[in-house]
Amino acid sequence: MTESEIFNAVVKLPADQRAAFLDRACADKPDARREIESLLSAHDGAGSFLEGQGRGVNGTEDYRPVTERPGTITTGPPCPRRTRRPPG
Repeated sequence: MTESEIFNAVVKLPADQRAAFLDRACADKPDARREIESLLSAHDGAGSFLEGQGRGVNGTEDYRPVTERPGTITTGPPCPRRTRRPPG
């Protein structure tokens, strides 16, 4: 088995069965075992990249739904460049 195949197999196992599997699969490859154990440690410590998201009600604190649609008029001061002046 290649290191990649071993890792893909061992990562699916429960933590208490991994050592025995690696003993069999890497009996004559101590360097491969160290590399796979390092990868397993990083994999287990990574968690999900989405953990910690969703602090606010809508997923983030800064989220505001878009309320403007084509044809809506926004309130606020008019843009000075677009202010129409009466003729004369």
